[in-house]
Order: sequence, then C-alpha cells, then structure tokens
Amino acid sequence: IRASCCQAEPARRRKGLFLSESIPNRRGAASVLRNALSLFGAHFAAKALSFGIIVVLPRYVSDTQLGDYFVAVAVTSLLSAFADFGMRDILIRELHLRPDKTDETLGVALALRLTLNVLVLAGCGIVIRINSYSADLAWLVWLLGGAEVANGMAQLFYYLFRARERMGYESLGVLVERGLVVFIGGG
Repeated sequence: IRASCCQAEPARRRKGLFLSESIPNRRGAASVLRNALSLFGAHFAAKALSFGIIVVLPRYVSDTQLGDYFVAVAVTSLLSAFADFGMRDILIRELHLRPDKTDETLGVALALRLTLNVLVLAGCGIVIRINSYSADLAWLVWLLGGAEVANGMAQLFYYLFRARERMGYESLGVLVERGLVVFIGGG
C-alpha cells in the first residue's frame, strides 16, 4: 500500500509545478498582468495626488475651512456609498457573460444609478438642513455631492471596461478624474 501511495505522489506534484505549465494561455496571463499594472499605476498616482493635496491644503486654508472640507468629504462619501447599491460586481459579471445584452444592462444600471443619485443629493440637502450648516459648508457639500454623482456615473463605464478587460481606459479615466479634482482644488 505504501509503495502505490508514493508512486502517485510525484505525478501529482509534477502537474502545474511550473507557472508555464499551469497557465495554458500565456497571452492571457500577459493581459492580466498588463491590466493589473495599468490599474495599479493609475490608482497609485491618484492616491499620491490626494495625499499631496491633504498635506498641502492646511497651509493655505484656515482650521475652520479645513474642518468644513473634511465634514463635506465625510457626508458625501457616506451618502455616495448608497448610490452604488452593491451593483459593481453583479454588473461586471453580467456585462462579461452577456455582451449581447450590454445596451439593456447598462440602460437598467443607468436608470437605477440616476434614481439613487437623486436620493444622494436629497440626502445632502437633508443633512445640510438638519445640521444648519453654514453657507460655505453647504456649498462644499453640494459641490462634493455633485462630484460624487459624476464619479458614480463614470463608474458605470469603468465596469464596462473591466468586463471587457480594457483596464487601460479605466486607468486613463481615473487619472483624468484625479487631475480635474486637483485642478479644481479638491482632494
């Protein structure tokens, strides 16, 4: 019994021992690596720009303005989380598995996202009203809320790019978005 066990073991170990044996399509592996590096680079650059703004911003604004900025970021970030409604993974999967239904799927997702965005903006208004925010803070909440709505709409197209394995387009979009935020003066 022991001899047959030892003979079967090396056969199992040899299979898939080397990366080239376990990946049948090297072009597919290269595509995954290229897409991953593209997304990593874009998101790393975006985070570095955000960090740079957070470090530099306190030098140019008062403590009160900085506090208002972070309150607005907190309110809009919390509310915008509801606008995604957990559709990211489901939408990417559906767009990948059913490319012939892309128009229909994106149409439904767009309608749902628009509806949820209206609710997010209404939530911004309610938070502003309940907390009696100053005019400056209210303006900041509306500005960042609008930016989150625009970002949420762009996310739908990022999902399509991911489903089609075209992460270069998403990477470009992330860099353009972060560049606009830096240009406008957010973070």
